[in-house]
Amino acid sequence: MTYYYEIITSGLGCFLLTIILVPLSMKVGTFIGALDYPGEIKIHSTPTPRFGGMAIFSSIFLTSFLFPSIVNHLNIETKLLIILSVSGIFLLGVLDDVKNLNANFKLILQMINVVLAVVGLFTLQNSFSIVYFFIIFIFILGYTNSFNLIDGMDGLASGIAVFISLGLIAISLLAKQQVTLFGASLIICASLGFLIFNLNPAKTFLGDCGSTLLGFSLGIIISIIWLNSTNKFVFLPLLMIAGIPIIDTSSIIIRRLINRKSLFVGDRNHLYDLIMQKGYNIKQTLLFIYSVGLFLTIIGIILYILVEL
Repeated sequence: MTYYYEIITSGLGCFLLTIILVPLSMKVGTFIGALDYPGEIKIHSTPTPRFGGMAIFSSIFLTSFLFPSIVNHLNIETKLLIILSVSGIFLLGVLDDVKNLNANFKLILQMINVVLAVVGLFTLQNSFSIVYFFIIFIFILGYTNSFNLIDGMDGLASGIAVFISLGLIAISLLAKQQVTLFGASLIICASLGFLIFNLNPAKTFLGDCGSTLLGFSLGIIISIIWLNSTNKFVFLPLLMIAGIPIIDTSSIIIRRLINRKSLFVGDRNHLYDLIMQKGYNIKQTLLFIYSVGLFLTIIGIILYILVEL
């Protein structure tokens, strides 16, 4: 009972902290030049601060510090490596928001942080598998960037993070995994707090520091659940819940390969772009994708229950 009280209290605290910190992140983002300017492939029409990740990172970090009893279920090596890797991804995103880093350079630094995270996850295990290591490495790296790619419309990435976290909370409860329940609860509360400022017309954006942070953190939580399950087919419902960024990125890659276009050049062929090209406005498009996200979450939870029977 005390444990669930801490989850609820920490989640509420994280939500309120995010609401308090978002206006500050907007001022800091404007001051340091982390602004998203209108462009050919942009939906927004005015320069907008893209530093919302600062509010999400800070609120989650501070809440974890204020409620250490749950995090203390992890050993010191795991905690240190995950803190280093998550902080590294956030700071890399900050640099990218301000300086627009070279794509290859950014990818190399992302890979270093992903390796730190995966090593941290395997310190929780009694055994090591190079195959599982490689699978989780590819998944977290890919999911980090898929979340970054889908962050192109008001309220989209932060809203999708809410539905994914909701599914991970349900599975964590069913699997009785306290650490992932805590992590997913903080992410959903921080995302909801940020979403207040990010819905159309958005006052601020996540920025790379926010979108990559969410993708990276959710990828770690998904990987922990999978590694701690005795039934490795649990990856099926987990991928279902995590599906929208994966579907969007996969469709983009396939389309660009077919059309022989660079994988590193932006375009207007994301799922939300294609929906809007049919004549739907931003709010209608967002509602449709939210509906799909909720559907995938529900199906994923049901599939998890069936897989575990």
